[in-house]
Formats: sequence, C-alpha cells, structure tokens
Amino acid sequence: MKQLTLHEISEYLGAELLGNKNELITGLNGIVEAEKGDIAFLANPKYKDFLLSTKASAVIVGTDIEASDLNLLRTTNPRL
Repeated sequence: MKQLTLHEISEYLGAELLGNKNELITGLNGIVEAEKGDIAFLANPKYKDFLLSTKASAVIVGTDIEASDLNLLRTTNPRL
C-alpha cells in the first residue's frame, strides 16, 4: 500500500476526520492486529472496547463512536 495521509483517506471516503490529518497510513489491518501506520475499522459496536487497546494509527468508525486519544474517520457505513 502506498502511503496516504488521513486527510487524503477522509476526502476519498467522505468521512469526518477527528485527529491528526497528517498521520501517515501505510497499511490496513484488523483492529486487534493493527500496528502503528495501520488503519483499521470498527463496524460492530460490540467490539468497541478494542478501541482502548488498538495500536492502529487510525480507525474507521460509525458516526456514533467517540474516542479522544485516537485518530478516527467517522462515516455512516464503516464496513464499506
């Protein structure tokens, strides 16, 4: 995967960006397996607790999710 900033990804997805717009994303991974540089997604609210322990640089989430210590891309359909 080429490097993209969160700003570039949010523009492409039409998602609301909360956090560092210049954060570089270099990979995609599951929320549990993600490391720095990865982006993950959270589509099922029952896995919301993983937001507390993920090492992902950003997470794509639904519009109802809040997390102050994490870069989030909020969208109506995070699975898409």
